[in-house]
Amino acid sequence: MFLVESGLAVTSLAGLSVAWYNTETEPFHAFNDAREWLLLDKIGHATTAYQLVRVNSQILQWGGMAEIKALKRSAVLAFGYLTIIEVFDGFSPGYGASFSDLGTNVLGVGVGYLQHRMGLMDHFTLKFAVKKTK
Repeated sequence: MFLVESGLAVTSLAGLSVAWYNTETEPFHAFNDAREWLLLDKIGHATTAYQLVRVNSQILQWGGMAEIKALKRSAVLAFGYLTIIEVFDGFSPGYGASFSDLGTNVLGVGVGYLQHRMGLMDHFTLKFAVKKTK
């Protein structure tokens, strides 16, 4: 199962590198985007991290891994995966690594982990939706 997960992660990151980031790079730099996008970007980071923990944990359990081990591995993998994307941003001329993005990734991973550990899986979930107003 670890080899399948690793292969999927590497393949998706390689695809993202080609599709989203161009071949130009800059020295690693940070950019404070905490006050941009009306915080929608931060909601997206937290929700993505949360869903990565939740879904990956379910897949690992389906594959036979013990619940707590699957949850811990999923939390580490989700944070690592999203951190690599933030590093890509840090080398990209159009972006920059964002410490507030990293913080909301930690928040999403933490909520996903603690929610499952505390037995609150049926009580709430992180998600967002768009409603057309006109």
